[in-house]
Amino acid sequence: ACLELCSNTVNDLSYIDFTYPNTDKRGRAIYDFSNDTLKFEVANNSQMIISNSDVDFQGNTVSNINLNSRKGQIVSFIGENSNYTAWTTGNYVFKYGNGQSSTARFGIGMRGDAKFKYWVYQCEFETNLSTSCKLVFDVIVNNLIVCYCIVDFSNTTNCDVTHAKGTGKFSSSATSQIDYEFGITDPGYGYNVSYRVNSNTSNPHNGPDHRMSTFLETLEDW
Repeated sequence: ACLELCSNTVNDLSYIDFTYPNTDKRGRAIYDFSNDTLKFEVANNSQMIISNSDVDFQGNTVSNINLNSRKGQIVSFIGENSNYTAWTTGNYVFKYGNGQSSTARFGIGMRGDAKFKYWVYQCEFETNLSTSCKLVFDVIVNNLIVCYCIVDFSNTTNCDVTHAKGTGKFSSSATSQIDYEFGITDPGYGYNVSYRVNSNTSNPHNGPDHRMSTFLETLEDW
């Protein structure tokens, strides 16, 4: 079932009035097809106008907004590794804090529901870095692989061998890039995020430092 209000012409109006006997109107919801705006009136005064690019509250006060909300914020953290000999399948390569190695249950500590957004990989200048280099990481949360990070330097749109950097979204597959924003539900005691080498193709090996920045979006207040 539906209710459709059809104007007479393409530049006319469609609207609903709210009123009582002997009064023209007290409230109105009106759509103006001439400029594609939706206006709300209360007590015969314009209170809000919505267009396809803006919401105008007409100078009114917006109440009950939590200005201290942490929902929707981007949280980032950086891991580093300077031991290129560790870049073999199954090894945890990025360290945090004072340099302690990560494990499946020990990495960067987080709390609150969140969503994986994107990553940034960088290494110190590499003379051997080429477009044949491809690094794939298991992204592990509390001992479970939840998604993958594919650093593929053959993708010259998101990776650059000259600047030795790459960025992208996480992937639901380890073999091909399938964009995926995994959502984490905090079990109540927090969780760790760790990176483990899944595969390594033509990895550069003569530079001392590799870094991975991880960006998550918070999904709740905490």
